[in-house]
Amino acid sequence: MSRTLSKSDFKVAQDCPTKLYYRKHKFPSTMDENEYLKMLAEGGYAVGKLATLLYPEGVDLGDIGDPAEAVRRTNELLAQENATVFEAAMRHGDYLVRVDVLVKRGNVLELIEVKSTSVDSTAPDFLKKSGQIDPGWRPYIEDVAYQTMVAWLAYPALTVVPYLMMPDKSRTTAIEGLNSQFEVKAKPLVPGTRFRNYVVTFTGDVEALRADGLLAKMPMEELVTPMLPTLAKAAATYAASLNPELTRLAPELSVKCAKCEYRNATEDATKDGFRQCWGKLAEVSPSVLDLYRAGNFKEGVNALIAAGKVALSDVPPDLLHKKDGTPSYSGRPLMQVSLKAEWIGDELRSEVRNWRYPLHFIDFETSRMALPYHKGLRPYAQIAFQWSCHTIRHEGAAPEHREWINTVDAFPSFAFARSLMEALGRTGTVLMWSHHEQTTLRDIRKQLDDAGLQDQELADWLDWMAPPKDSGLDPRLVDMDALARRGYFHPSTRGKTSIKFTLPAVLNAHRSPRIPQWLQGFDEGVDLLGRDAKGLINPYKLLPAIQMIDAYGEDEEEDNGYLVNEGTGAMRAYQDMLYGLAKNDPEKKAKLREGLRIYCKLDTLAMVVIWEHWRGA
Repeated sequence: MSRTLSKSDFKVAQDCPTKLYYRKHKFPSTMDENEYLKMLAEGGYAVGKLATLLYPEGVDLGDIGDPAEAVRRTNELLAQENATVFEAAMRHGDYLVRVDVLVKRGNVLELIEVKSTSVDSTAPDFLKKSGQIDPGWRPYIEDVAYQTMVAWLAYPALTVVPYLMMPDKSRTTAIEGLNSQFEVKAKPLVPGTRFRNYVVTFTGDVEALRADGLLAKMPMEELVTPMLPTLAKAAATYAASLNPELTRLAPELSVKCAKCEYRNATEDATKDGFRQCWGKLAEVSPSVLDLYRAGNFKEGVNALIAAGKVALSDVPPDLLHKKDGTPSYSGRPLMQVSLKAEWIGDELRSEVRNWRYPLHFIDFETSRMALPYHKGLRPYAQIAFQWSCHTIRHEGAAPEHREWINTVDAFPSFAFARSLMEALGRTGTVLMWSHHEQTTLRDIRKQLDDAGLQDQELADWLDWMAPPKDSGLDPRLVDMDALARRGYFHPSTRGKTSIKFTLPAVLNAHRSPRIPQWLQGFDEGVDLLGRDAKGLINPYKLLPAIQMIDAYGEDEEEDNGYLVNEGTGAMRAYQDMLYGLAKNDPEKKAKLREGLRIYCKLDTLAMVVIWEHWRGA
């Protein structure tokens, strides 16, 4: 049987035609184990189930794995005057697509692609001001366009009308616990892959769900039709590479390769897509692909790549300056190319010394889900469920740690904010790493208004701590990440300013006797002073894994250990703790809470460690 070009294949090939070869050969990919993508997938399955529940007459073909049989059954249903089909299969030549929802009414065929991303149906942002399709939306619209093309070819007598169906940010749900009413159960791994499908069961009131109107059905015909000629040519090229032999389309090496999912996905060179594309150039380190904001210098960087000059030292300093001659991005790319040792700028030193005690180092953990957990919320509403704070009361004082985490099935953000207000008050300097904390506090302030909650003290404090963007007032929060971008560099960070890169750099450069003490006394049973040949190990890699057991079908159990050592892992742990695997298991719930607590605590201690180094170096 000939190989077919699925809509997933088409999407991959549109990003990079060479990837189609690696995908068909099942090369290892960093996306295989991406926790965030797993969460998106789980949200997507819930949204997909919601979409099908809007069509009670629909026939689900999702369990038909054989493409030929799925196509036959789809044709059989579409022979009727009216039909609604879920996971309909359409084939023309080497093109094969499975459509989320297909609705036939007489001669009109509605093709509905369901996505878990959200849209404001009152003001959709598919187009830029120039009238061009927004790059963020283009992959979704091209997905719909490819399916539309196949539908036209497969059913030329029908009028195909394409749609995107997505959670609507202009709507709030009237259903309490909506998300938790969708039970997602994983099936066993698909043979020969690292992927699995899911069975989704809705346990709530179907009629209330239909009345809730949380999904928007957005017409796509005007956007899809103009791109079809170009898209058809591309699809023909991709399909031709599949048969009779699987042929690798020639790669176009560029700065875009830095984010390739086949880069650093395996140690096996024979199954490393990136190394097959780049050859010996893949071994060069540090590489131009590691340049800070390399994509913003893509013309110059791509020229270097084309010339085989891919070492970071090959980047000419002139490339990294603006038209007025000043360094781009606070000079960070230039520092990365030219500096061989740690650098702490005078401006940073001065600002750090001017911070007023007490110093509060804060970090938040939050969750956004496509379908809200609580009524009155919009899709992807911010849920603030945990904070950590290390406080330095005065010069020479040891850091004091305080924390708060939600452990009950209730909307937590207001309790979160009140507890934080009580902990911080209005004195001293409050520090964060990046702008997430400030954005979260602004979101909570808006949620107060949306809920009509009369808590003037909390509202005033939120306005004081994180004033609205249009207020003209300076926020109280100091962004240490912004300071790092302007005033701190270490070669080992590879130009990045993430706290997970900055902390290990500082640990191997500091001279403070207090820092080892703080790490050693971090938490009971957690040793953050591990060493290897390169020096102190990144403490985030020393956090204990949380071992969970997922049931994948009736006769399979799989050890599903994961680290709560980054934001997406924390989101998953929170979901599991309150709404998933551990919600009815006190022991597992306690383990997840502890993992969340330690991870968030390390984030704020890391900020203290970096501050100590900055001020004393």
